[in-house]
Amino acid sequence: MSDPKSKIRAMLPSFYADYLDTLRGLSEDELRMILDGAGINFEYDKPPINNLEVKSVWQNAGGKWLTSWKSETGGGKETWKEIREETLTDLKKFRPKQPKIKRKKGLSKKLHLLSISDIHFGKETIGKTKDRVHSVVDELLSRLDNKKDKQFLYIIGNDILNTDHDQKTTAGTQQFDFMEPKEVFREAWQTTIEVIEKLLTLGTVHLIHVPSNHDRYRGSYLFDVVWNRFYNNSNVTYEKSLDDRQYYRFGNNAYMFEHGELKINDYEIIFATEAPSIYCNTKHREVILGHLHHEQVHQRRGCRIRVLSSISASDKWHKRKGYISPSQQQLLVYDYDKGLETIHEITV
Repeated sequence: MSDPKSKIRAMLPSFYADYLDTLRGLSEDELRMILDGAGINFEYDKPPINNLEVKSVWQNAGGKWLTSWKSETGGGKETWKEIREETLTDLKKFRPKQPKIKRKKGLSKKLHLLSISDIHFGKETIGKTKDRVHSVVDELLSRLDNKKDKQFLYIIGNDILNTDHDQKTTAGTQQFDFMEPKEVFREAWQTTIEVIEKLLTLGTVHLIHVPSNHDRYRGSYLFDVVWNRFYNNSNVTYEKSLDDRQYYRFGNNAYMFEHGELKINDYEIIFATEAPSIYCNTKHREVILGHLHHEQVHQRRGCRIRVLSSISASDKWHKRKGYISPSQQQLLVYDYDKGLETIHEITV
């Protein structure tokens, strides 16, 4: 089917087409001179990052000119596999071996579960998201004792990045990043590694990656980068699977991790069907989700379904929709036999 707009353009008088060509050929100073002469106040914001050009300009009811942006033709498109390979090459040059932590016998076994869901690196200017993550982690760890006998389960993914390609989610929904793709990717993996190094000061760390709707491919590349950094560290282990749903067992506790894109009532039966060996041989079962940016807890017969809150910065879409839940983060502590024991929570 032909574009109806092209038919309209074909019907325009030739003098109008020449007029449009003349406007396109004007420099910014020449255009402003013409607009000033006509008494038109044409002031609009500069592009927030490089490699953007004007997509459209319109005037609101208050007389202010608003602008939307798009990537320049042929620019701003990064090959994420190349970025991943470049980063992995750098990391392989620096793989220090770390001694295995020896735990004292007789101590009660606890699992410290940390999942910083829906961080959305890229939504803010460089440094802001990183500072928030470190502030939250430092506050949570300050509530623990200094014994180096802890077991951490750290969940990576869950929209850790705001976009997957060309300022869009994996499915193509338009987003906006304040940083260049390489800057976003670098800040995200560096922050993740720094958080893991903080956890290592108190014990061992097991990593699990949860794919998500904003960054399904870039998120998996980031996970590759992170575990390669700790390749020779015997205190860091990880799940190699990149499936949408991840499973883990700790004593009498069974966990299912997913981003949160399914119906709440479906999780229990999916858990029991896909992972019967851990579901049927444990007493305490939890499904840990993200995606919704606010806390929910649903108790089913067989398990608890927990939707985690988010420390992500708010944006215009969430504000317009009235999503004004407080930014919070939890560190969940589970006893090997008795299940959930403590929830450490802070509000950002």
